[in-house]
Amino acid sequence: MVVSAPRQLLRCPSPGCRAPVQPGATVCWQCGEEIDLRTRVEREPEAIALQFLLAAVAVKAVFLLMAWATGDWQLGFFLVYAGVLAAGVLTARRVLPPGASIAGAVGLSRGVPPRLLPAAGLALAGALTACLALGQIGDLVGVEAAGHWRDQLLGALFNRETTGRAWFGFFVGVLFGAFCEEFAFRAVAQKLVAVRHSPHLAVWLTAAVWAAFQADPLLLLPFTVAGAALGYLAHYTGSVWAPAVGHFLLFLFWYRLGGGGNYLHPLGAATSFGRAVVLAIVGAGLLAAGVAWLAARSAEHQAEA
Repeated sequence: MVVSAPRQLLRCPSPGCRAPVQPGATVCWQCGEEIDLRTRVEREPEAIALQFLLAAVAVKAVFLLMAWATGDWQLGFFLVYAGVLAAGVLTARRVLPPGASIAGAVGLSRGVPPRLLPAAGLALAGALTACLALGQIGDLVGVEAAGHWRDQLLGALFNRETTGRAWFGFFVGVLFGAFCEEFAFRAVAQKLVAVRHSPHLAVWLTAAVWAAFQADPLLLLPFTVAGAALGYLAHYTGSVWAPAVGHFLLFLFWYRLGGGGNYLHPLGAATSFGRAVVLAIVGAGLLAAGVAWLAARSAEHQAEA
């Protein structure tokens, strides 16, 4: 009789065995150890999150190279976001027990309680203020290179004269991209990190990784702040829709206030370094107040539920 090898999705929890086992198995086929369906998640969440990140980076590299070769940046970024979404879905399916709903696990079927909306708005307003100020500071201290590539790329995405498909660029760059990244990074990767670490560490670590994923070192700090705000929205609401809508609003206003993609000097040349620093501190304070308010409101809602 031929015995097929089990798929390597879960492993035996015994350190001396670690044999691959079939999803749904209750006993290890090699050593007889009892199997918990969530053993792999509880023991190796960081490894799974890292594998997701590597897959997302590979997807982005391949499709951006394709976009560079063809000159079609809209299609390239559409495929990047679709690939990131697919990586998030496959990662979620990998760690969930057989038959479990991905929609329920990541909060697709969960709305945002109205009482949390004012706190979420304050957190987003603080994040936007801080990001604008940090971008301005980066420009004033001389870190911007002439003809910043992100400004040029956004111009290619949204300029009707350049692409002839400005509406598609808006959909890809703002709507579709916001949902795909929040699903993959906040609803999946952040939750994996939070399995064995504090929610705050999970929020900020995922935010920093997401900021690095944007491949723009000049905007690493502003994107980390923005990612943290979105991470707290995901954590305290339990819904993927809160960070997705927040992502859409945050970067839409950031783009528009920046005069059409001017991320690194959005406040204008007249804004001094000292004023930008003050605005960054004010923004950070508003973000902290919004997160604290969001946590209190979330606790009240859970106590009444």
